[in-house]
Amino acid sequence: MFDKNRPDGISPDRLRFEFSVFEEDLLNTWKCEYRYTSQEVETMKNGRFRDVHVSLGHAAKVLKMVKQV
Repeated sequence: MFDKNRPDGISPDRLRFEFSVFEEDLLNTWKCEYRYTSQEVETMKNGRFRDVHVSLGHAAKVLKMVKQV
């Protein structure tokens, strides 16, 4: 779900959020599908999905990942 844009040569065992800031060159080439600020995530948690321009299904996926991290 979160790594459709995975660059070639990266093991599927590692997810994007597991890379450190020291691998910034790699992260810059691996575009993230979902980028939200903490304020936008809080807005989603409060059920105001339209304020963030996100669908209910998409918000559910994002909030699920936030709980895991």
